[in-house]
Amino acid sequence: MLPVILGGCATAGPAPQPPRPAPGATDYVTADRAVTEYRQAAAKLTLAPDWHWPADPEPSTGPDGAPQFYQLHAATNDAQTLWFCSWVDRYSTATRPADRRSALASMRKLTGTYLYTQGSDAPAQALFRTVLKEAENGSVALVRTFDDQNCQPLKR
Repeated sequence: MLPVILGGCATAGPAPQPPRPAPGATDYVTADRAVTEYRQAAAKLTLAPDWHWPADPEPSTGPDGAPQFYQLHAATNDAQTLWFCSWVDRYSTATRPADRRSALASMRKLTGTYLYTQGSDAPAQALFRTVLKEAENGSVALVRTFDDQNCQPLKR
């Protein structure tokens, strides 16, 4: 079973503000640049059947209506996450062995992505390796749990 951590605050306060880069910061990009980055990453990936790339992948304004900024490479992570999740979902819902094998072949490509190599910390990489190992061993249960907890909210 995968752990779920819930957090909360004892008192209500203002909603958290989206990130705002400091003047001269080079590790944040505008929403337009994030959308370009997302689409460049998506162009190199194929989603599983019944999954679709969003028309507007990165909102241009935050909840406060101010311009939204993104950490450099966050959009690449977002695109690769959607891609990986599409194949996790395909694996966990496949009824035919050939569909499951095809999904696993795509899932295995994760370890060569920015999401895995640089966009994830050690615990996340370990979780990804566990999901891949379970899928390779034919264990659908853990892959389905990962899908339910991490991927279903992304399905479009």
